[in-house]
Amino acid sequence: NLQNDPENSVLQVEFCRRIEMLLFYGVKTRAFKWKSESQDVWDLLKEISPNHIIEDIILLKSVKTDIGRIRAWIRVTVNESTLQSYIQLLTDQKITRKFYESNAVFNNRESVEQIVKLVAIITERPAKLFSTVIR
Repeated sequence: NLQNDPENSVLQVEFCRRIEMLLFYGVKTRAFKWKSESQDVWDLLKEISPNHIIEDIILLKSVKTDIGRIRAWIRVTVNESTLQSYIQLLTDQKITRKFYESNAVFNNRESVEQIVKLVAIITERPAKLFSTVIR
């Protein structure tokens, strides 16, 4: 059973952690010093996501922080096989200028297209990918 496979869990967690790192890389620090990077990334995800996803995440009683909401969002979009479409939205210059510094990976269209392709391959066949560890 893939759900109970420890190797599968480690790979899934690592994949989600890498997506989280991408979302944070080059995020703008807003003029408001009291706002954290987590709040900025959560604001970005709220802007690009449908209301029902955001509402479902906000209603999770076990998730109380912005970083927790970001992690929940990643897992929801992986489970729904929609992560690649949201990453594709980050090629929109209006969004990237608002949330990311000029050196952010999401400001490089070619990089984003490569990320979208990789995410699509990985999330298309998660059982196969996450059930095998290359040694």
